[in-house]
Amino acid sequence: MSKKYFKIAGGILLVLILITIAAVVISEVVLKSYLPYYSGEVKLKGLKNEVRIFRDSLAIPYIVAEDEEDAAFALGFVHAQERMFQMDLYRRAALGRLSEVIGNKVLKIDKMFRTLGIAKAVEKNFQQMDDRSKNLLIAYSKGVNAYLGSTEWHSVEFDLLGYKPTEWKPEHSIAVAKLLAWELNMGWWTKIIKAHLLEKFPANYVEEIFPKDNPNYPTTLTVKNKTNFQTPFNFLKANSEAKMLLGFSGSHVGSNNWAVDGRLSVNGKPMIANDTHLAFSLPDEWFVAVVKEKDLTVAGFTLPGVPGVLIGENGKIAWTETNLMSDEALFYSEKLNGRGTKYFKNGRWKKLKIVKDTIAVKDSANAVVNICSTDNGVLISDVHPYAMLFPDSAQSKTFVSMNWPALNSAKEFLSISRVNHSQNWEEFKEALRSYSYPGQNFVYADSKGNIGYVCGVKLIKRKRGAEDLLNGTTASGQIRFVPYDEMPKEFNPPKGFIATANNKVAKDFKYHVADLWEPPARIERIFQFLKSKKKFSLGDFKQMQSDVYSDYPKELINKLLIAFSAAKIEDKNLNVALKLLKNWDYGFSKHSQPAAIYSVFFQKLIENTFKDEMGKNLFKEFVFVADVPLRAVKKLLKNKYSFWWDNKSTPTQETMNNILRRSLTDALTFLEGKFGKDISQWQWGRLHKLTLKHPFHGHSKIIDRLMDVGTFEVGGCGTTLFNTEFSFVKPYDVTLGQAMRFIYDFSQPDVFYFTLPSGESGHVWSPHYGETTRDWLKGKYYKVNTNLDGLKNFQELTLIPK
Repeated sequence: MSKKYFKIAGGILLVLILITIAAVVISEVVLKSYLPYYSGEVKLKGLKNEVRIFRDSLAIPYIVAEDEEDAAFALGFVHAQERMFQMDLYRRAALGRLSEVIGNKVLKIDKMFRTLGIAKAVEKNFQQMDDRSKNLLIAYSKGVNAYLGSTEWHSVEFDLLGYKPTEWKPEHSIAVAKLLAWELNMGWWTKIIKAHLLEKFPANYVEEIFPKDNPNYPTTLTVKNKTNFQTPFNFLKANSEAKMLLGFSGSHVGSNNWAVDGRLSVNGKPMIANDTHLAFSLPDEWFVAVVKEKDLTVAGFTLPGVPGVLIGENGKIAWTETNLMSDEALFYSEKLNGRGTKYFKNGRWKKLKIVKDTIAVKDSANAVVNICSTDNGVLISDVHPYAMLFPDSAQSKTFVSMNWPALNSAKEFLSISRVNHSQNWEEFKEALRSYSYPGQNFVYADSKGNIGYVCGVKLIKRKRGAEDLLNGTTASGQIRFVPYDEMPKEFNPPKGFIATANNKVAKDFKYHVADLWEPPARIERIFQFLKSKKKFSLGDFKQMQSDVYSDYPKELINKLLIAFSAAKIEDKNLNVALKLLKNWDYGFSKHSQPAAIYSVFFQKLIENTFKDEMGKNLFKEFVFVADVPLRAVKKLLKNKYSFWWDNKSTPTQETMNNILRRSLTDALTFLEGKFGKDISQWQWGRLHKLTLKHPFHGHSKIIDRLMDVGTFEVGGCGTTLFNTEFSFVKPYDVTLGQAMRFIYDFSQPDVFYFTLPSGESGHVWSPHYGETTRDWLKGKYYKVNTNLDGLKNFQELTLIPK
């Protein structure tokens, strides 16, 4: 090739390099324009007094305000600075307004939330609120809007989607709170799936595998007939897609929390810890903040879109939360006429209430939705498509309606405000009197040496063993609630500690709380820890939160070894696998081979046990809530000749031992195909990986590389304290886990310890986006000093009333 061509080629290459560099520089300049400003002064409408906001090296805001309303204003301002797109996504989802900015592909999600009725409910909620709550929400919304008006560069996501965020209203904070309550409300899902199973199988078969209130499960405190109805598969599917879009995937939506009094602390003062188990998302669901108003400093974890500290401490008290798993919705079987225009109630046909709603859809015509309801609740079945099949009004079919009382209450804001200001147990307990949803286990500690527990929820008054599906044709429609004074509480128990892990609350509580308790592995592990030593340190609590041991597999592994005990085994890897499982310490470290073998074996086991009877679609719904198959398998181990063990596609009748053996051999086939025959390469972390995914994940590999964080090999599983759940529908990538860790020791009243999976900022180009991920993986904690002595070393932004 001549020198001339080399020169031309070299010139073209140089131009391309210069263009690339220019593009990178321009991109960096543009993307950095979205980043919030942390210093200077800004004049804003809506403030009463000057507010100072300091940022530490992690961009944690320290808000110094004169009163609660100015503090709420400032919190709204900083939430919007760092998380405006997340906040907008949440409010749009709750209000059924995603389609107008995303398009047709999310229309079914909007239809589901419009049917649920959050948009109309929050308007009524706000009008019925007490003045204190109203003023807080108004102040918070003013803070959000002050930020929106202070810059044109809100977030790169808005520009990629081609729209600007609209004004934030007080009602939008209520909508975000309702969305969180909906995320944590999983009990209703299992009732719908159970109804599907009853359509296909005899009741005794269904009861054999479905969660019930097990009287032998550990407790925190020491104190069905087959019907022909159209259950809402489309409603479930839309809810699944909404969870994926919003980063709410996963089903172990729970947490761990515990507190010890001074007798069990090396420093002689109470200690308290919490790690919430929510779907991994980018940015994190939680936002850490320190808020000072007059003589009060409250610090901890806030939810973008909502004022107040939901989990944290104020120097006098500290409080933590886990999901109560309470049944918070009622379901009714409704009898409709063939045309879908009337429903049968108390011996007569009544006109169905039908409200037409219009959903704006980007690049498409508006969609009209018919929202149908009876006296009992909103219909979540797809009424009209079925109605067309029955032109004769004499024919009728049964549908399902739902009543979710959380739509009718928003007193949580008053409760959280009062909790933030509480100085002792009596004030804390009284603050939760008005708390409603989502149902939470509140664990408490204070500077006087006390620890306590409050079961916080507006619980529907039903006897234990209540029906899953009520008869809508005779139901009264009136819902009664358990009085707050009758709800479970505990104060300074003799054992010196209190712990919850989404387990059963109390053995002797006479009302129905839930059937969907988590498997007892986590709470048993916490109890084991808290009984293992006379005194506990900060390091002990950190160790507990990173623990990857689970005794859930023990019984199943014993049954598996028995199933192979009389078999002649010629396959080398099968022999090695059985030896590894026999000697396994039940630790799910990322380097563990037996953890990998067991996890794939369990996946194959639930497929081999249930899929042939249920079929693909019903099986997917059955395993969506991971607690259901986990508990179902344990129940089936007690009956090795159960109907479910038999593989209906074969002429022989299989027993438990047949399916156990087959599932292990299937697991080895899978692992050999993926990693080769060298078992040393079968490490759990090579299968079990975590990628923190932005809501735009999956649309483009370039966007994924820019906006996602990871991938990382991790240990743990859905039944370890270090919860790293993977979906049984799409194994084995991690979907849910510790969305935060929090430890507070009253011997260090001005300090708390925390970590987050990704960091404070939601801006992709920010140094605080994905900043804490590697430390979170290592179990490293950050120390936050709340006495404000070091503020002079931080960046300072002053908000001045305009």
